[in-house]
Amino acid sequence: MKERFGIHSIFVKQLICFALGNAIIVLVMTAIFLNAFQLAREEVYDRMNAQSEYYLETLDAQLENIYNLEINFFYDRRLVFLMEERSSLSDYERRDALLSLEERLQAIQGCSNLIQNIYLFIPNTNYMITPSSAGRMQNEEDWALLDDYMQDNVSGLHINENGMYFLEADRHSISTQNYPSHIVSIILSREEIQKTMQTMIKDETSGAFFYRDASVILDTGTSAEYLGSNILSLLKKDETGIYEETQRVKIGSESYLVITKESPSLGTFVQYSKEAPIMYKINRMKTFILAAWLIILAITVIFILYTQRLIHTPMQHLLRAFNRVKKGNFQEHIEEKNNSEFAYLYEGFNEMEDRIQDLIQEVYEQKELKQRAELKQLQEQINPHFLYNSLFSIRSKIYREEYESAEELTELLGRYFRYLTRNAQDYVELSQEVDHAYCYARIQASRFAARMEIRLAELPEDMQKLKVPRLIIQPLLENALEYGLGDKEENGLLTVSYEEKDGRFYIHLEDNGSVTEEVLEKMRESLQKGANEKGEVTGMINIHRRLQLYYGGMAGLEIKRSVFGGTCVTICLEGEGKDVPFADRG
Repeated sequence: MKERFGIHSIFVKQLICFALGNAIIVLVMTAIFLNAFQLAREEVYDRMNAQSEYYLETLDAQLENIYNLEINFFYDRRLVFLMEERSSLSDYERRDALLSLEERLQAIQGCSNLIQNIYLFIPNTNYMITPSSAGRMQNEEDWALLDDYMQDNVSGLHINENGMYFLEADRHSISTQNYPSHIVSIILSREEIQKTMQTMIKDETSGAFFYRDASVILDTGTSAEYLGSNILSLLKKDETGIYEETQRVKIGSESYLVITKESPSLGTFVQYSKEAPIMYKINRMKTFILAAWLIILAITVIFILYTQRLIHTPMQHLLRAFNRVKKGNFQEHIEEKNNSEFAYLYEGFNEMEDRIQDLIQEVYEQKELKQRAELKQLQEQINPHFLYNSLFSIRSKIYREEYESAEELTELLGRYFRYLTRNAQDYVELSQEVDHAYCYARIQASRFAARMEIRLAELPEDMQKLKVPRLIIQPLLENALEYGLGDKEENGLLTVSYEEKDGRFYIHLEDNGSVTEEVLEKMRESLQKGANEKGEVTGMINIHRRLQLYYGGMAGLEIKRSVFGGTCVTICLEGEGKDVPFADRG
């Protein structure tokens, strides 16, 4: 074996592979550690970013909703009634208007736990309404409160020594005291907003705050406020003067991961978290990775020396061959020049490929033969049942000397049976199948002219060459005449129409019989089960099954209520073509 495989040259190559393998492993492990460290940091950023974005979207949506409620309040017509002291309102109506506005303020306050209180001022009539009271401003404190709010002469959200509140006033109408006719102020609860911020803070190593108008307006605690000014002074801004979204800042010996977001309502939102606790486990991995490097290098040496050329490469050949087989390629065989155990495996694999290919061919042929036999068996179940009645009808016409009508009926009957006797082909063109069915329909129309009318639409040209199983229309016409219109003594109607839609073809057979919804449902169940209540395969089920065998997909029969009040049986055929309008449906 030593002479055969050239032990010296292989040894040199193995040493080179060993050196390269060790170098690659060291580089890969180092890259993995650095990448894991970076991924962990990015994951924290992503989590903080998603958390902040969701929080701000939720908070801003609540604040916007509160402001919209405040604006919509001005459309309340009861405000107009209370603006004039000498209005036509009675004391009862005035009191009712006050209570109604008070209740509406209660409803607005109940919409969000961020709302602490609401004030509605109507200076012209000295009214001040809150969710808990409604009355006139009795003392200077009430007017002082109004003056405090009116210092902010701009509508919207205000944050100052008076608190956080939305202010909205009707400045188009001025009262006698030079105040707007009515003012609404919605006071927000700092505590509730801070509670919502606390939901994002897991421990004392993280925090969040809002920064607006050169100051921290909301924070998660005293430490957050203290860190806020320090963190803000270290944050970088982009070219537009906006803080960069993800940053890493260092305060003293501690590093912080920081996320900044802009809120339309509350200014800049800053969320931060200490880096050390997050990266603690990653940093501990350094020692384990160093030890793992040594172990992996030792294992790599053993693996390279004893398995690389003996097992790994031949196994890869075998795996690739299995992948080719999985994709359906049975033509390529594995070749092995060496007389090893893998050569025996390759030989067995090649034989297996050949055998599988033979079995697939056999199964395919057996399936095709079985399907053709089943189609033939189902088709032979359908036989004509009206020969004797047609012959008696011809005899009657001859007896009455209606020779042309008798001749036409004889020709139709001949064409009908000629089609039945030519059963060498399983499938025919739809035009031939329709001609056969129309022969039957015209024969029956001649017999039952006094009882019913049969309307037969012309087969569209795009559908004439479509291949279909034999005898799929005539049995349905026979069912319609026997069961759908069997009890009709007069004014019976049977129509045949065509439709092409979305690449499928439809043949509609409709009557105006008196079928009940229960019978229609039983017919649908029979099609789904493949047999009726007695377990029999009826002609309709026969046709449905043959269409499914031939086309698959959505082909088959559909049963529903006809527009004429009776039964509508639709034959669904698979095909391609342009959409055509409904043929005449009577």
